Amino acid sequence: MFVYGTLQPGQSAWGLVEPLTSGSPEPARASGTLHDTGLGYPALRPGGGVANVPGHVLRLTSPEEALPVLDEYEGDEYRRVRVTLPDGRVCWTYLWRGPVDGFAELPEGWV
Repeated sequence: MFVYGTLQPGQSAWGLVEPLTSGSPEPARASGTLHDTGLGYPALRPGGGVANVPGHVLRLTSPEEALPVLDEYEGDEYRRVRVTLPDGRVCWTYLWRGPVDGFAELPEGWV
């Protein structure tokens, strides 16, 4: 699972996802553009061939158990998709479904 916002280590929802993982989170980057929704969480939109969105890869202990929990957390604003990272790993991540008009870009990632 590639996470880039509140599910990252040290962020507000880390306590939700941490028990569902094994091993250490691995820093990684994905292609796309990250935006600030103004609601306390970011929006990732696909696009661009440059891997410029910083985040972490998490190894889910049991995807069958973890994915429904994470899908519920992310809600209808996001859709879960598979992405290929620059190193060839294929991961699930969540993409923002709605428009990003008026949202500030976050070139340095979600901090």
